[in-house]
Amino acid sequence: MGGYPDRKGIVTLDACIMDYESNCGSVAFLRDIVNPISVARKLMEEIPQVILVGQGAKNFALKQGFLKQIYSLIYLEKSGILGKSLLNMSQ
Repeated sequence: MGGYPDRKGIVTLDACIMDYESNCGSVAFLRDIVNPISVARKLMEEIPQVILVGQGAKNFALKQGFLKQIYSLIYLEKSGILGKSLLNMSQ
């Protein structure tokens, strides 16, 4: 869980991986999946596409067995940002 929320309190993550044979995979704007680098690795190993973004990345992750975890609010609560974030959004 290594990301900060945007103005709406939503955490989106990106990851990219490349191996020594120049195979690569990447995901961007991935929501509700905790380890995006693992999704990028799986993409690199399983399909010819190099990048998936947003809902496509999320759908791929879920089909590959990655667990959906809405951690935006969990992260915000633990970090103490939740109150500040909601306060800023209301202004």
